[in-house]
Amino acid sequence: MIRSIVVLCLIAVTTTFVSGAPTTQPVKPKPDERQVLDKTFGYSFNVPKIWIHVPQPGERSIHIYQMPAPGGYGKAASSFIILVEPNGDKDFETVVDRMRETLLKRNKEAKFETDKAAKILGHDGWEFVYTFKMQVSVTTTVGKKQMKETEDFPAKVRAWMFVYNGALHQVIVTSDQPGYPARTAAADRALKTLVLGSIDDKPATQPAE
Repeated sequence: MIRSIVVLCLIAVTTTFVSGAPTTQPVKPKPDERQVLDKTFGYSFNVPKIWIHVPQPGERSIHIYQMPAPGGYGKAASSFIILVEPNGDKDFETVVDRMRETLLKRNKEAKFETDKAAKILGHDGWEFVYTFKMQVSVTTTVGKKQMKETEDFPAKVRAWMFVYNGALHQVIVTSDQPGYPARTAAADRALKTLVLGSIDDKPATQPAE
């Protein structure tokens, strides 16, 4: 029996970092990493080569990777997302409130574990950590027959957000609840290579090691 799982919902949400020395140079990737350079906002980061890139249509500055895990739901449920978009003159508190409302609207059973202000790369930001039931489509293959059904299972999200150079930055990690500690640890290793873009000639910043 083979079970293939496809995630039906992808959630947008956000980060917490540590301030570091100013730099505009991407961090050299290790042999088992690939480098990601964002052309729109000029930021860069490295991810493990085993992470699976999920292409997105359009010109948005969004980078999505599945974070593989041995078998089970974890392989489909776990993802690492960086999303950057112009913030304009929007008040940050209003942005946070709207994000919270959106999360609750999309996931009526969401339960927040963390909902607080946080320092992100030396900038004021916000951190959300919440649990919810993720819906997946499960295809069971027995011989030549396939049976499809929808299942719910417990998932956990860590979402960070901050404004830098007039752009709203969001960093999201989604995972099945049992695999959450390992996924967030892997995401933090990738975030140590994040260099923010200098889109208006201001120096970028890089997290400290």
